Amino acid sequence: MNINLNEPCRWLSDSTNVENEIRLIFYNHWEKLKDRLMAGVNEINAWRQRLLDEINNYANEQIRVLAEDYERQRISLDVKREENLDTTRAYCGIQSVVLFTELRNACQSIEFQVAQLESINTTLQAIKVITISEQIERNKLEKIDTTKSDNDQNKPIIEHTNDINDHTGESRDQHIKLASSITIETASHSLTPESSNIDSQAINDSNKSTENILNNDDSINKCPICCMIFPIKMKHDDRSRHINEHCTDD
Repeated sequence: MNINLNEPCRWLSDSTNVENEIRLIFYNHWEKLKDRLMAGVNEINAWRQRLLDEINNYANEQIRVLAEDYERQRISLDVKREENLDTTRAYCGIQSVVLFTELRNACQSIEFQVAQLESINTTLQAIKVITISEQIERNKLEKIDTTKSDNDQNKPIIEHTNDINDHTGESRDQHIKLASSITIETASHSLTPESSNIDSQAINDSNKSTENILNNDDSINKCPICCMIFPIKMKHDDRSRHINEHCTDD
């Protein structure tokens, strides 16, 4: 096949410098295009040569097998011929026409097998040129397949969400409300005993502190709660009762 490799014009004497600059740019583009063409042609020719070499080697191997099979048959045929020639000489010696006729018919009816040829399917690694239009079409198909794959991956999630709404008959707000109420109730149950324990502990600590004060100091002259100075005539039990009333009021 003849390929047009004529160089485009890259400079004209009667053109302006800017025109020749544009020509040179496109000339460089053409050189790159030509280099890619020649690289592809060389690769195809190399593949063709490899394929021809493989075909030639395979064909030569099959011819060798065929020739060896022929040689074995040829030797067998030669042996049989010599055997029948010896028999023919014997029949001629006794001048037996009948026996010779039978021998001749037997020789003519000899059958033998020969090698056969058949067509087989082999895997051929070939080179195919993908044109620019085919590349564009492939890119379009790949984008369509990618979009379809993404949609298929998202579809089960949407269907699962719809199944929840359809089977339970409850909206998302109802689910959130129920979850919130459970959380609040759980928190209430968990916090209430702790608060009650803290208050009880504080009261017990206060009572113990008051009892310690009363027990440790029999002569109390001033209330430790309200700082009131007790009268001298006020009995110890009355002073203790006064202090305990403060604790009861708390």
